[in-house]
This record gives sequence, C-alpha cells and structure tokens, in this order.
Amino acid sequence: MFCGCCQHTTPRVGNESRYFQCWHSKVNKVASRYGLTISETELEGMLYEILPKQAQVILNMADLSIVGMLDAQPAEQAEYDK
Repeated sequence: MFCGCCQHTTPRVGNESRYFQCWHSKVNKVASRYGLTISETELEGMLYEILPKQAQVILNMADLSIVGMLDAQPAEQAEYDK
C-alpha cells in the first residue's frame, strides 16, 4: 500500500481495528494529510467496488457477467484473511 500524496509506503497498523497510515504525514504536522488514515475494512470495500468496474473497462464489456465470480465466498474470504 502506498500513500497517494507522497508515494511512500503506508504500513498496516493496529491489532483489533487495522488501518493504514502514512508515516510521513504522521510526523509532519503541517501536511494537509496529517493524521489521515484508512481502515482496512473501508479499503477492502472500495477495492471490491472498483475492481469489477476496472475489469469492465479493460475487457471492453458493458455488462460484466463474471462480476459475481469476483465476490469471495465467506469461507474463502476467511481463508484470505488468514
């Protein structure tokens, strides 16, 4: 994961509620993105929303019928989380 502003890596932190935060923005109090974080859950949700749309554009398909295949089953998703 990389910061969209400074392009530095953005490590995942936290034990129970995991999130990503750019360390450069954490130490630079005058940065416009100071203290900005994104939760792991929110990021995953955005990716699951964006990836099918990107696949539609790449495959030049108006209606992507394989979108359902991109949704992980709960058991598979639990395995991915491990």
